[in-house]
Amino acid sequence: MVFIFRDVVRKTGCRKLKRKIAALTVAFMFMFSSSAYAVDINIDDTNVEFCGHTGIPFIDSNNRTQVPLRITMESLGAEVDWNQETQTVVVKKDDVMVEVPIGKYYIIKNGQQIPNDTIAIIRGSKTFIPIRAVLEAFGTEVGWKNETQTVTIDSQSFHGSDGRIPSVVVCLKSHPGDFTITTAENYPGNILALKIEKLNEDDMVSIHTDAVKAKEKVYKYGDYFIALLPIDLYAAIGDHDLTVTFNQGKDDEYNITRTFVIKSKTFKTQYLVVSESLNQSNRNDEANKEFVEVVKPARTISEPKKLWEGEFIMAASGRLTTDFAQIRYVNNEISSSRHSGIDLAAPSGTAVLAPNNGNVTLAAPGLLSTGNTIVIDHGMGLFTSYYHLNTMNVRAGDAVSKGDVIGTVGSTGFSTGPHLHYAVSIYNTYVNPHQPIAGIID
Repeated sequence: MVFIFRDVVRKTGCRKLKRKIAALTVAFMFMFSSSAYAVDINIDDTNVEFCGHTGIPFIDSNNRTQVPLRITMESLGAEVDWNQETQTVVVKKDDVMVEVPIGKYYIIKNGQQIPNDTIAIIRGSKTFIPIRAVLEAFGTEVGWKNETQTVTIDSQSFHGSDGRIPSVVVCLKSHPGDFTITTAENYPGNILALKIEKLNEDDMVSIHTDAVKAKEKVYKYGDYFIALLPIDLYAAIGDHDLTVTFNQGKDDEYNITRTFVIKSKTFKTQYLVVSESLNQSNRNDEANKEFVEVVKPARTISEPKKLWEGEFIMAASGRLTTDFAQIRYVNNEISSSRHSGIDLAAPSGTAVLAPNNGNVTLAAPGLLSTGNTIVIDHGMGLFTSYYHLNTMNVRAGDAVSKGDVIGTVGSTGFSTGPHLHYAVSIYNTYVNPHQPIAGIID
């Protein structure tokens, strides 16, 4: 699967950078849709670096190179303005003014209209301009290297008598952050994983997407920062924007937005019939209150580091009787929430294993709803939970390793027979236990 990322930047500090810069450094690579592909920009034999938040140059459907307007023109020393009323970009350098109206097959140089074979566009909130047409209006020499898909720009021809200007790296210094979505496929109820690059550890980061309702947390991991986000079970299928805001409320605040796709998934419906005595004694306000006061707090504080290693193993051998997120009716009444994990039917006394390394945060006996209950923290907000156990071999505070026997299958609490209810969650938001964990952040 290929994600189509649409990058957006909203700079809230220093709107006009009127810097004279002849080159930026470090090449880039990026993926676009089938109608556009990445291209390099080279000024005086130095590749320009376009970070994710600046926008990435591409070849449009008219086979013309489109570049992010502001960083390109300001890096060459031009002034850039925007006329909201006419939807026109205004670029000024010395006695030359070039107007580039959005969506029009022409540009205007000092009042004279010049036909063009492609148009300027707005992608996200960034404006892209046809680089050759605009620069040639300033008398700039623009070349093309087909073998490397590179536009070449001679800054001397742009600056004229000003002469060449020393190279200055600005992209990484003025906008240190960037992020990528590392999960390959995203479905309702899955984990959405982000890898975030920051220049300084004290830079603030916040994350927003309408596909995630839970509060996000960001963790240091090697040279990056990691966020594991639980996609809402009721998230709409299709494209969703995800915005990472760096240094919110500060002068250097800026946003990067990318679009990811949530794919369709069908969840089954289960009809369960239980005795009224079991239903009334284990599915009531008292049981709900107990769960909120005992189980949920065990999933609110997590080790700020990755404790797990590699893939998670299955916690028990058994027959799948109820899957994750199934819609459940109990005695013909729909449950208020989807099924939070998977139910594995197995003989009482079957070993229950720790699926990976972690720390036990709860080992509570005799809860009304979940019976004998264990919760394990695997770090970075990732938890696993085990309900209806017969016996428990661990206590809160114990460290466990992958494959350790932590208890046995039972039928305690609200249960119609011996089984393990196994759940995976990001803090207290349940996620798909079938989703492979290994590799989502590595």
